[in-house]
Amino acid sequence: MRRFWAWCSGVSLGATGSNSPKPAPGRRAVVRPPRRRSPPRRFRQGRTTGRTCATETRGSPGRDEHLRSSLSALPQRIEAVGKSAAVAEALAALECLDSYQRRLPKPARLALHERFRAQVRPLFLEAEVPRYAAARPRGYPGDFGSMERIWKGRTQPATHAPRGRTPLGRLLNQVVLELANCVANEHRVYFLVDRIGQLRPGAVLASIGSGSAIEIVYACRQGICPPRLRVHLFDLDEGAHAAARKHLAIWGIRPVCHSGDAVKAMLNYAGEPFDLAYSSGMFDYFHVSWAHRFVARIWQHVAEDGTLIVTNARPDNPTRTIMEWICDWYPKYKTEAELLRLADGLALVAGTCVTRDRQGVYQYLELVREPGQALNRGA
Repeated sequence: MRRFWAWCSGVSLGATGSNSPKPAPGRRAVVRPPRRRSPPRRFRQGRTTGRTCATETRGSPGRDEHLRSSLSALPQRIEAVGKSAAVAEALAALECLDSYQRRLPKPARLALHERFRAQVRPLFLEAEVPRYAAARPRGYPGDFGSMERIWKGRTQPATHAPRGRTPLGRLLNQVVLELANCVANEHRVYFLVDRIGQLRPGAVLASIGSGSAIEIVYACRQGICPPRLRVHLFDLDEGAHAAARKHLAIWGIRPVCHSGDAVKAMLNYAGEPFDLAYSSGMFDYFHVSWAHRFVARIWQHVAEDGTLIVTNARPDNPTRTIMEWICDWYPKYKTEAELLRLADGLALVAGTCVTRDRQGVYQYLELVREPGQALNRGA
């Protein structure tokens, strides 16, 4: 999609979109050669994704209009080069946008943001996943549905990926599901399922900010959920609890659902200790100081030789711009050093590590409690 690359590089294309665009006076035209396997020298590797990206120059007034026209022409591009190639081009262009806007001074970045929301965002809101996420951002009741739509779109693409209000919206939904953030959400489930599969029979598991417990249901479907697993779910959304109960009942699991404010429910918890406790997205809403206090509170309920896992989005993740500008999701990003600070002052820590996902979106802090140490379970 030549116009995508022109948008990212600041080239002003003529109205006819000819193969010989005329650069603005004093500017050098930089256009990505179509379907070229080895990019020329004027292209370089994107900083965060490894995709080839045109060298950025100063923006032109028609930058957002070019991107909008390219998105609108996605069906024709699919006919020309095939769906896989067209989607790959769209993903590369969107990731170039993320890299480009980070290098802009604040006034230019804000101006680009406003134009993007006016010109481009409405096209994406025709697609199911971004439209649903934008309507229920950051912890609103029902936001667990965003994770379910991403999971089903990634794992059942034939029936759940091409969804939207319009034919273009259905195509853009498939583009969105291939973004690094959505891929990382799928692989976050696999990461947690691997940890669930390592639990002993009769273990106690706690999911804090659980949503509909996608990872526990998937572990059951894969046959790796330990026998007699006892499950505690903390979430403010009763709809999420209802969905979790329904799906887990099929596998004979009756979770203990702690409703209302998940933070308050965890702070007031005085039950059995957890062999595995994790929060797969809730810490994205907390500043480091508050997250540190919350980790200390959860740690009091981790059993001997038990594990606590905290997931947080990285500040350099390659689809941050798309999350923020389209879906209005503005997480509290944390660096690896800030994530490690959450363990400062904790007692009886046998091991600490941070694992980064391959997509560059999430990182996982894992804390293991020392074995053979008595735990004050409270009243």
